[in-house]
Amino acid sequence: MKKAIKIMAMVLFVASLATVSSCKKSNEKQIVGKWNLESVIIASGGESYEITGEELAILAEEFGGEMINVTLEFKSDGMVYAQGEATAKYSVDGNVLTLSADDESIQFKILELTSSKLSIEGSETEEGMTMTYTLNFKKA
Repeated sequence: MKKAIKIMAMVLFVASLATVSSCKKSNEKQIVGKWNLESVIIASGGESYEITGEELAILAEEFGGEMINVTLEFKSDGMVYAQGEATAKYSVDGNVLTLSADDESIQFKILELTSSKLSIEGSETEEGMTMTYTLNFKKA
């Protein structure tokens, strides 16, 4: 559960700061729009756990409840909006999505980007253990 809470914190971090850029014009155009968070997959130590629906809402509630319906909007001006407020800049370079705000940035590997689905993957290593998390969004 501790890992799940940590991942939710990362999800909220992503929702509160966002920057995406892409080398390919088609990726830049495809990412523009509103995206609803559908699921989070956490993998560590050979095991994985998917958080969806009610579980995602429960975890979000633990962080204040305001992010139960996480929606990111990528605009053509290079800004990302979370819950209707500008939160960060985005850029896409190949299959790397970078979100930047307040002199901080985070990078994600774009696993899938279609007209209706966005899947990004990030990871972090703590105390020698690597945790990978995949965020799956559906076009609103």
